[in-house]
Amino acid sequence: MSARTLEVPLKREDVLHFLGYRGRGAPAAWIEAGLGPAMEDARALIAPRGVSVSPPAEAVLALGLQPRVGARLELGLVTVGPALGKRVVELLERGEPTRALLLDASGSAAVEEAADALEGTLHPGPVPRRFSPGYGDWPLEAQRGLFPLLPHAELGVQLLPSCLMSPHKSISFAVWVGGEEPRGVPSECRGSRCASCGWTTCPYRHDAPPEGQPGGGTGDEDGGNVMSESLRPKLTLFPEAEPARIVEEGCRVLETVGVRVENDAGRRLLSGAGARETNGRHHIPETLVRASLAGAPGRLALHDVRGGLACDLGGDRVHFDPGSAAIHVLDAGTGRRREATTADVIRLVQLVDRLPLYAAQSTALLPSDVPRELGDRFRLYLALRHGSKPVITGTFLKDGFAPMRDMLAVVRGGAAELAARPLAVFDCCPSPPLKWSDLTCQSLLDCARSGIPAELISMPLTGATSPVTLREAVVQHCAESLSGVVLHQLACPGAPIVWGGAPSAFDMRHGTTPMGAVETMMICVGYAQVGKSLGLPVHGYLGLSDAKTPDYQAGLESGIGAVLAALAGIHMVSGPGALDYILTQSLEKLVLDHEACAMALRLARGIARHGEDPVALIAELVDRGEFLSHEHTRAHWREELSVPSAAIDRQTYGDWEASGAKTALDRARAEVERLLSREKPPALPEDRLAALDEVMAAEARRVGWTLPRA
Repeated sequence: MSARTLEVPLKREDVLHFLGYRGRGAPAAWIEAGLGPAMEDARALIAPRGVSVSPPAEAVLALGLQPRVGARLELGLVTVGPALGKRVVELLERGEPTRALLLDASGSAAVEEAADALEGTLHPGPVPRRFSPGYGDWPLEAQRGLFPLLPHAELGVQLLPSCLMSPHKSISFAVWVGGEEPRGVPSECRGSRCASCGWTTCPYRHDAPPEGQPGGGTGDEDGGNVMSESLRPKLTLFPEAEPARIVEEGCRVLETVGVRVENDAGRRLLSGAGARETNGRHHIPETLVRASLAGAPGRLALHDVRGGLACDLGGDRVHFDPGSAAIHVLDAGTGRRREATTADVIRLVQLVDRLPLYAAQSTALLPSDVPRELGDRFRLYLALRHGSKPVITGTFLKDGFAPMRDMLAVVRGGAAELAARPLAVFDCCPSPPLKWSDLTCQSLLDCARSGIPAELISMPLTGATSPVTLREAVVQHCAESLSGVVLHQLACPGAPIVWGGAPSAFDMRHGTTPMGAVETMMICVGYAQVGKSLGLPVHGYLGLSDAKTPDYQAGLESGIGAVLAALAGIHMVSGPGALDYILTQSLEKLVLDHEACAMALRLARGIARHGEDPVALIAELVDRGEFLSHEHTRAHWREELSVPSAAIDRQTYGDWEASGAKTALDRARAEVERLLSREKPPALPEDRLAALDEVMAAEARRVGWTLPRA
């Protein structure tokens, strides 16, 4: 078809998106002052036009694409012309980089809107389907095959040796038209920018999803939005052969020292499998340990309440969730801790649901205004009713598992569906040294038989309940965790299990259990290396602090922990928001820790080689005198450079003073309230909400309590 003129509204929110504002606070004063004039200049300079073609069938494979049944491929090319780019260069040469930046962002928004407009002529649906070379897993080099198929001369667009285009404000794309709608496309999608959308598994995503979620570039994803040849930094504390030695020593501990099991069913399982019992301890043979390890799955996928993939625990993929389980909340008004209430738990759940780098909820707070015998199930009920993410949880009483399992099943739509798409993980904690209580062993067995993933939380306390030396503490952790694997796999071979823990380096001065000590972090990283060597999903308590308020100590301990966890490739990291030896949760710290997690995940993605010839690229940049407005910058800056929320200060000193000279805690308080003020519809349909309410109401009636209205 011949070139057509395209209508471009040039929306303010689209321009702000290209300036890094994606619903994260108000723009800086200098942006507010200059944005309107820049957009007016852009409207006068742009000439949006586009063209589309239907390529021959054989071109699909030649472009490196897989044919889609019942669909045809359309190719498109749009440009806003050269005038805006020339003006940007002029502004830079005159020493006006601020105006150049705002005008360039306006041009980027205009060409994206032009591409949206052209795509709208090719298919009727509201969902954006286009994808372009250099985005997702379609390499930039695909331009060389795509460009000859497009009538680019009609628009005056040329392909440069770097595979970028001139004029720079041009977009080439492909789009499938017709065929079946892929599963998983959100009905609420109305063409919003993908990078600001939380639906990370949408098949039409063409911007990189938030870091730390499936496809977010935090590890070794199998396809999707992956940077080519990423040099991912990794942290290990043991030489390559050391984990195998530690496992061997852990097996010898189980054979010689043995493990005490206070649960009748657990003892019967061990004795029936050949474990010898003497003086109340079961001595587990190494052959039984090895056989149990061989049957345990090496990967675990967790799904949100809608059934979408939320966490993929395997490889080097890293996911964060809040630390649990606190009994206090830090009061934002007084700055002191107090007992948590149901209202506090709901606010925490809602906040976590609005912070995208937390891949899962946790039952992070225990409300004090609920009967003690209902605490475990009620906090899960609140997480499911007011959140949408999978939940890390656990039982306090043996009779808690059944109603908690039933809640998960009604949310998922049945026990079989729950086993196929797990919605929760139950923490199961051996008591150091080398003991399983009646409660925690029963929870471990119940999880296995129900197909609900279990997470082993061994808790060696150096010098108090384990050897004081770090390596030997890891050996004890290994022995306790191996005993858990054996019990779990004997109950149901092949059931999903996670190698986790919550060790602590005992403070000899105060008799406390510091989770923010570097030695605690080292034990976590060490045992995670052992667990990964066994091919198991791993968990750790990091990214938390022993400080009593979100101060410098809290940032120091939490930030270091988050970085170590990400570099170690720990699959599930519990800790954000936690203070005071995990006794206190802080909503403000959850917001600040979210930024620490973002930095840690960005670091773990490493430095990528994108495929361009760097010499040719730099030569072109220098020759043209363009950096800020260059297509290479536009194509990569959002992927390469992180943009923090309003909780992080990157203003000039003058702007900081003018905006109130707010501290990090001040900004975090404001961000908490901003996020919680956003309306978010329930994730569950009414019938499942009613069924969930009924399970909890039945438990409340059993103890003579009335379930509060949701």
